[in-house]
Amino acid sequence: MRILFVEDDHELSGLILQGLTLLGHETRLLDSLDNLLEHLNESQPELLLLDLEIGERNAAHLLPFIHDRYPELPVIVASSHVEGEIIAHCYESGACHYVKKPYDLKELDYLIRSLSPQPSPASQTDTIRLGAYTLDLSTHELASDGNPRIKLDKKTFHLLRLLMAKPGQVISRETIFEQIWNGKASSDSLNNHVSRLRKYFNPASGVTIENIKGIGFKLSVGL
Repeated sequence: MRILFVEDDHELSGLILQGLTLLGHETRLLDSLDNLLEHLNESQPELLLLDLEIGERNAAHLLPFIHDRYPELPVIVASSHVEGEIIAHCYESGACHYVKKPYDLKELDYLIRSLSPQPSPASQTDTIRLGAYTLDLSTHELASDGNPRIKLDKKTFHLLRLLMAKPGQVISRETIFEQIWNGKASSDSLNNHVSRLRKYFNPASGVTIENIKGIGFKLSVGL
């Protein structure tokens, strides 16, 4: 997994960086919060591991900006603080997990892998077909007859895969949040991803995503 690791304790960060690398993670280290959003845009990590206090600065105020600009980026916050108010604020601001320092490498590796994309349990093939559309499970691309392939971002891909695995069935919002948002409700983000998916389907194809009010969504294809 590609990780951007922000930690200003050079001795500690060197040890964690070495450990994460040995565990197979491609990790880039920063020791400052300066231009963090630009670094995220440049390196396109799959996960951000963020020390809460960098020098004299507190990274908590950046979490809402990171979440707004990169809503699909998992963020693990690390800190020696154990106060419930601080921990709750980090979760409310967009963190996926809060780990208490000193770092435990086994815990970190477990959390990182838990946030990695999971293989589809619904199919052992490399594609899922629905009507004129084919979802490639290895490349995260949506293909349709005679049209260019569309590369899907991570959450959009997992959402479509979940819906395509059970065509004609209603997938509850709770199931979607649990499987794709790690149990954290994010209604606005879910609605945005559904709207994005709907734009990929030609109305003439008969493929539709129906909003079952108060319950969830159903993907189906007409005759």
